[in-house]
Formats: sequence, C-alpha cells, structure tokens
Amino acid sequence: MMHSSERQHKPPYWSNSLQRMVQLGILLIALVSCQQVFANPLSYRSEGKYPEAVSTAQLTTLPDLLAMPPNGWLIAVPVRPTRVEFSPQLPVPVMQSPSTTACRYPIQLQVPEGSGELKAYQLLHQWQHHPLAKPMYEIGFCWQLQTYPRAVTECQLVTPRGRLQCHLQGPLGGGNSHADANQPGYRVLMVEQSGIASAAQRQQDFSMVLSLAAPVELLAHEVGHWLGLADEYAMSAPLAAAFCRGDYQHPSLNIVVTDSRQLSAEQLQQLWQTLPWRTAVKDWRLLAQPTSLTNSQGELLWELGSAPEQVGLHAVDTCRHSDYFAWRPLAEITAMQYFDSARWPSLYLELIQQQYAH
Repeated sequence: MMHSSERQHKPPYWSNSLQRMVQLGILLIALVSCQQVFANPLSYRSEGKYPEAVSTAQLTTLPDLLAMPPNGWLIAVPVRPTRVEFSPQLPVPVMQSPSTTACRYPIQLQVPEGSGELKAYQLLHQWQHHPLAKPMYEIGFCWQLQTYPRAVTECQLVTPRGRLQCHLQGPLGGGNSHADANQPGYRVLMVEQSGIASAAQRQQDFSMVLSLAAPVELLAHEVGHWLGLADEYAMSAPLAAAFCRGDYQHPSLNIVVTDSRQLSAEQLQQLWQTLPWRTAVKDWRLLAQPTSLTNSQGELLWELGSAPEQVGLHAVDTCRHSDYFAWRPLAEITAMQYFDSARWPSLYLELIQQQYAH
C-alpha cells in the first residue's frame, strides 16, 4: 500500500483544462492568421501589412511554401489587382521599381488567383537560376506578378497540335501597358488549361500563353523567341513557308536561311558578312568546303557546312518542310531545339545582349 507521502501530487483538473484552453486558443489564432495570409499572400502585402519593400528573409509568416530565396526581393506595389516586383538573386543591385531605369522592360506574369500565385513564386524562384536570368536582368528586364479571376479567361486549342490560344476579358487583356507606349510591352498569360505554349509579337506587344503546369525550361524557350531566337526543330509547313521565305517579321539571331546548299565564293562571302554571329567566324572559308562543281557562270561552288567544333554554319531542321535550308552557328544541341535540354550556349547569350546594346 502506497503512503500518502509517496503519492504523486497532480495539479487540479481545472488547471489542466485552463492550460488546454489557452493552448487551443493560441492554435486557433495562428490558424486563422495563416489562412488569411495564404488566402491571398500578395494582397496582404499590398494592403500595407508589410513594408513597401521587404526582404523575403523577413517574411517569417510565409514559410518555405513560397520557395523564395533568402536574398530575393519583393517590391509591393499597392494597386489592384496586386502586382509584386521580383528581381533575381544575382550579384547586381536590387531592382527598386518598374519605373526606374533598372527595369526598362517589365514582363507581366498574369496568373489565376489562388493556385496560380504559388506556381508563380515557384517559377520565379527557378528562373533566377536559369542561364537567361542574368543577361536579361542586365539588359533591364524584370517581372511583375499580376493575378486575375479565373472567370475572365477564355481559351481554345488551335492547330492540329493543340496550341493554346487564350485571352483575358476586360482591361487585364489589353496590350502594351508600359508607361512609355513607344517601349515594347511583354506579357505572359498562365492558364490552368493544358496545351502547347505559344509566343507572339504584334508590333511592340510581345505576348505568351503558357500552362500553369509548364516547367521553367519551356518558359525560357518561349522567352527566347521574344529575344530573337528561332526554333531549331522542324517548323510546321505554314510557319516554315513564311519564315524560310523571309516573311518572318522578327529578328533571327541563331538561324540563317539559304535557297541552296552550294554557293559561289562571292555569294559565300556575302553570306558571311550578314551573319548575326559574324564576329565569331574569323574567315568566310570556315563556312563551307570547296568542291569541283561549278555554276552556270563557271564559278567553283562551295558546299555549306562547318567542322563540328567550329562556329560557322551547321544544318538544322527549321526549314525541313519548305524548299529552303536553315543553318545555325553551332553543332551542339540547344534549348531552341529541345527546350528540356536547358542548353543555352554563351554565344546565344552574347548575341541577345548585343542586340539590346544597339
């Protein structure tokens, strides 16, 4: 038999109950607060509950679910629908505002409310580690996150391949919203529907439609079109007919087209002079191999094609569905041929930067 002195002294039942009630109350308050933040984390910032410019390292109420880097920055802009400026984690000054010279070319990333916001954060987090991020940042590109109600989007699949064609109703579906109408406007519309991504340009307006399920590599491939890079896989017959004939209204930094595989020395030198990557080719003779064939004027012909390790002319399938021949500067596979290869040669990045330097 246990003596009274050996019995364990337990606190009164009301004390345990009170402690449980306090713990439960704290838990409920925390859950409600988190629910309000996650229901619309971006508008929470735009309503002034966070400072105008906050480091994500300070957003302790938003856990790793947002997948943001510790040195990334969000610049909250108090407008409706909510916009948040994002600059990548790079060894360059932090971007302050789309109106400053640091951000000459804002890209509107339009996503559906709710699930689209989380996807946008994840996508931007992955983007900052992408090879395109640093050169684009140095050129003056930045991202603006903009949410839209699901009900205002209209989508349909066009072309036999199922290419997405979508637009937003109302003011969000407008074109160039840049402060300077003479500056190009860039817009990425992300939708919940599945389909093949598409990028387009109408005068100064650059637009893109992308599924929320699309990986960052596909986003980069489509952005590559905006920056002047053409597809290095076989284009569809209608597109190839226009592009390879020379009706393509956009610059092509990585593809040149000829109507023959064989050129005279004079024609080859003229082609060399017009190459977007001419400075990387020291001599026009590196573009082709001499043959014993002649043209109708009796001139010796050169067979187009460079050595595999040489920057020059390398056949690519872009114009396969046409009567023309397409050539790129490198023999290696690139992201413009297979987007999931994620291969962005330094030459391509240099060509992009040179284009915006002029």
